[in-house]
Amino acid sequence: MTKEELMRKAIELSKENIENGGGPFGALIATKDGEIVATGVNRVTASCDPTAHAEVSAIRAAAAKLGTFNLSGYEIYTSCEPCPMCLGA
Repeated sequence: MTKEELMRKAIELSKENIENGGGPFGALIATKDGEIVATGVNRVTASCDPTAHAEVSAIRAAAAKLGTFNLSGYEIYTSCEPCPMCLGA
């Protein structure tokens, strides 16, 4: 996928999450070649977890799938500018 397509996918995730009762945020982790590794949506209210932002959810899913905490070389796409917590993550 192109960078534009990846960004559109993050926005699409946020819209789908609104329809499912979640917050209006979506994120994904992709390789530099545009292959999606993992996605995440905002589940703060649904899970009663203040850290369950879309970006953190996507990072957790990617790390679990790849079996490593080091996501260097991967890119994150988000539907909104990340908060300070997500930016640090």
